[in-house]
Amino acid sequence: MRDRIGHERQHRGFMIALQEATLKALRPAQKQKLDHFSAIGPTVERVAEENHDRLCAAYPRIILQPFEHARQKIGAAVNIAARMEQSAPPGALRISHDTWSQVRGLFEVESQPLLQVKGIAAPMQTYLVRGSLERSQASVERGLQGLATPMVGRDAELQRLLDTASQARKTGQLQALTMLGDAGLGKSRLLRELVAALATDLTAYRLLTLRSQPDGMLRPWGLLRALLTTQCGVSDTDSGELAKRKVVDGLSPWFTERGEQKAQLIGQLSGLDFGDSPQVRGLDPKDLRDQALAALRGYLGALGNQGGALPVLLVEDLHWADDSSLDLLQHLQAHASELPMALVMTGRPALLERRPDWSTPGATLQLHPLAAAQSDDLSRALLQRIATVPPQLTALIIGRA
Repeated sequence: MRDRIGHERQHRGFMIALQEATLKALRPAQKQKLDHFSAIGPTVERVAEENHDRLCAAYPRIILQPFEHARQKIGAAVNIAARMEQSAPPGALRISHDTWSQVRGLFEVESQPLLQVKGIAAPMQTYLVRGSLERSQASVERGLQGLATPMVGRDAELQRLLDTASQARKTGQLQALTMLGDAGLGKSRLLRELVAALATDLTAYRLLTLRSQPDGMLRPWGLLRALLTTQCGVSDTDSGELAKRKVVDGLSPWFTERGEQKAQLIGQLSGLDFGDSPQVRGLDPKDLRDQALAALRGYLGALGNQGGALPVLLVEDLHWADDSSLDLLQHLQAHASELPMALVMTGRPALLERRPDWSTPGATLQLHPLAAAQSDDLSRALLQRIATVPPQLTALIIGRA
């Protein structure tokens, strides 16, 4: 059993790597109005080749041949990619259902009529990509589309999240909790349940959601920029001048004094160019950071003191966040205890490899695989529409729960 679960986790690692590589290839292709499969085909092949040994260990009955033979199967994906490119309208991107399933929730797509592809027996479901969703709000959708399932075996963990928000509201002080767990263990589902519970009383809680993306490490202060997107309406497509105006207009009213100057400091730290401002000009990096973080604490404090609704800041996928963003979150945990706010974060255990001192044990919630009985309950919930469930499918789900 332990070996099988280990193999399933290795396979899950392959799927995660493929998902992240697909996203990285699709975003620039969509932006350039080119078909993404010129990049996706090699991506599939490269990731599969890099993970071939692990897949062979996990699925010996499926992949027994050398990689050169397995390459023939991957070649089918490249052929499909070519058909997607050829059949796409001018200036548009067409993607297959398999590609869509890897990036569902990150792009605006339009379902197309079934497409017959040479060499594929059944017609294929395809989609036209109409645009990218805002980075700060986009999130890969997980689970089975159209199937509502109960949350299984995570009641204690959900209560811990609810207690964090409740304690922050009761004390008027910052309460932080980081939920850590491997991919697929239920972090996103727990956050959805938390949001659903808190959203029943919008007068008590103000929900703010930020997400790191797979390329987040390449974007300094990315989570701060995401916060400005959420709070000030800054868009990825805004010009520099428009983005700066939105930040100043959105933040200034929250300060009782020097609001424009403080907004400029926060904007400069996020990557906007306020270098011509007298408030910013001449500041060395350390002074800019210190003054901007002080202004940010003031803004978050004002949010918590306005209207009685407690800000609950939800930050997903910390393992993808850049170092500056992690510095920001650690700064809040260490130096902003007076803030009336709950800070709930999620990440994979790899976060602790980058930041061994991330938080105290009391501020960490570690997710573990479900117990056997709970895994059985979950598999029955997921497969409720199937009359006769193959034992191998049940075992596969249990191994990933």
